[in-house]
Order: sequence, then C-alpha cells, then structure tokens
Amino acid sequence: MKDLLSHLRRRTAAVLALGMAMAAPSAWAAGTPSSTTISNNAQLTYTVGGVTQNVQSNTASFVVDNVVRLRVQESNTLPTFVSLGASAQVTVFTVTNGGNTAQDYKLTVSQVTGGTISLGATYTDSFDASACQAYVESKSTADGYDAADTATSIVSLGPDGVKTVYVVCNIPSTGPVNGAAAIVALTAATQNANSCGATNPASCVETQETTTANTGGVDVVFGDVATAYDGQRNGRDTDRDAYVIQAALSISKTVTPICDPLNFSSNPKNVPGAYVRYEITVSNSGSQPATLTTITDVLPAQIKFDPDLEVPSGSACGPVPPSVTPVSPESGAAGKGFKLTCAGSSNGRGCKTTPVFYTGASDGDAVTVTGQTVTATAGATFLPSESGYGVGELRQGESITIRFNAIIQ
Repeated sequence: MKDLLSHLRRRTAAVLALGMAMAAPSAWAAGTPSSTTISNNAQLTYTVGGVTQNVQSNTASFVVDNVVRLRVQESNTLPTFVSLGASAQVTVFTVTNGGNTAQDYKLTVSQVTGGTISLGATYTDSFDASACQAYVESKSTADGYDAADTATSIVSLGPDGVKTVYVVCNIPSTGPVNGAAAIVALTAATQNANSCGATNPASCVETQETTTANTGGVDVVFGDVATAYDGQRNGRDTDRDAYVIQAALSISKTVTPICDPLNFSSNPKNVPGAYVRYEITVSNSGSQPATLTTITDVLPAQIKFDPDLEVPSGSACGPVPPSVTPVSPESGAAGKGFKLTCAGSSNGRGCKTTPVFYTGASDGDAVTVTGQTVTATAGATFLPSESGYGVGELRQGESITIRFNAIIQ
C-alpha cells in the first residue's frame, strides 16, 4: 500500500507540474531554436600499470525539435463603441509566437452567435457586423489601423515575436438598438514559415504535428495551452472582442422652478402661476460625428410657453419683498424665448462662447412654437454650417443645451 501511495503521489505531482507549465503562457520563452544540433561526448580517464589513459566516446547528437506555441489576445479591456451605419470599425488583437521556430499564421474572423463577453461590463451578442476582415500591422511598432496595413496573414513571425492584428468590420445601419453587441472572434492557426502569401492565405501550408516516434530530423510538437475559446495542443488559438452600439446622440430634459407667487424666488414651488425653466440637452457621446435634424417638444396643456426668457422680478411672480432677491434676468434675452449654448466644441461654433437667443415666432430663426409644440430645426441660424461644421453637426464630446421658460396654469 505504501508503494502504491508513493507512486500516486509522484504521478499527481508530475501531472500538476505539467498543468502548471502548460497554463503559464506569460512565462513562455522561445528557448533553443529548432533545427539546432546539440552534440557532445564523454571522456574516460583510467590507468593501466600506472600509466594514465584517456578515452573519448563517440559523439552523441540530436536536433532540437519545433515546439509550436501561440497566443491570441484581445488588446483592450473595453469593447469598440460604434454607431449605426459606421464602416471600417476596428477591434485590436495581438498574436504571440511562444514557440522556438519562425511560423506563419493564417487568420480567420468569425461571428459569435449568442453568448456573452466581459469587457468592463457584460455584453450579450445580439447582432452581426459585416464584411469583417483581419489585417496585420505593417510597421514594427503598431500605430493603429491605416491604409498601409494590407496583409491578411502573418508571415514568418520569429520566436517570442508579437504582431498586432486589426479586425475591421462594418456596422449595420438599422436593427441593433443602443447597447446591442456584436461579438467577433479572431483565430490564428499555425502555418509553415513563409508558406503564406501576405495577401493570399490560400497559399498557406498548415503545420502538422509529428505523431510518430522521434525522428532524426526536426519533429513538430504542439505545446499551446487551452484558453477561454480554444483547446490545447492544436496549433491554434482564439480570442474575442465586441462592437457595442452607442447612440451617437442622446437627449435629456430637466425642469426647475424659478419663482412662484407665494415664495417668489426663495425656494420656489411648482404651484399655479409659478415659472419653471426647461433645459433640453443633446450630447454626442458616440464614436463619430452626427447630424442633428430637429428637436421637438410637445408641452403639456397645464403649462404655457413664456415668449420672454426674462422672468419679471415683480408682478408676474407676486410682489417681491425687500428680503427676497429678484430673479436675475437672462442678459440679452428680452423679447426672446430661447437660449442656446454649446459645450465641448473645439472649433468655435457660434454658440460656443456667446449664447444665441431665438424667438418663438415663425420669423426664420428655425426655432418656433406652434400651439403647444416647440420645434428647433437645424438650418441657416440654428446650428448652421460654420467653422468647418456641416449643418446640424455635433462632433464627439460636444453638446448643446436649449433653455426656455413656461408658466404653470
């Protein structure tokens, strides 16, 4: 029994050691290159009749075999945020040759159907990107996907070499909703060195593992580990990334009481006769510029649009006692019902530094009130073409805010 337990302990230790070695790709080193011949001989020293003799053995030699190890890794901890209809959207991977031989790698992009991925948050696959293609970074130092990156296979990546690969896809213009995700997978399969044409993966010759007894030449041993999306010792590896729809423009609205007939401007309440201030903010938090067309706001019947953004400090909200500070009017807003401000603009839109005021009348300034409907239409005066901007254009990180007042009936 003791012998059996001792044997099992040795076997368990060996299996654990192998598992730890296989599961530590970050500790991989190429080691001695394959095809290297390692030779040595033994020396014997002895004496016969008091005479020292030296004898040298024959030379024992072997050739270092090819250990195939690779790793595909998504290069970011976040998905690629995209807008509907965006083309040539990029996710980034790296392919590492952890073996001891230069290898080519055939690259395949596939769509993942269903399933989830964790990239800062958990996303569930719900749509497919289109026209996806993998491109290899052309420079020695990756500088982002550009027109120079045309290779679709990795050619002769040396031991310990790392190559950046860009997966480039188009996003459908309709269908996916905000927050929807398309999960894509990149697979690298080991090929014989210099068999792949950079732009002709059909010429690749897949590397085959030697499954027979050890030969006198360079045998091939698959040593890649199992990863989240691929098995072990198959000469391949796979990782995933995701495209996530992020609405280019978002809209939010706030309402704040500014004075009432009983409390005036000191802690005003929403009572009949009170003035309230609405602010509508449109922001571009997407990945590319977007064009605003119209903003429409249908006011409830219980409130009435105030055509004068300046709130009277006296009679409209009741007589103001000396202890109460009057409501500060909007400078330049007399007779105007709307104030437009911009934020985040780096190119000097007209409303960036100086607020722009509009009336609610149909007077051509593109902001009108018809009945209870407020409409702002991008055009010659409201977000016009200026400073390099197209009509209605909002760029990444920019926002506009429209302010107007109403009276509770």
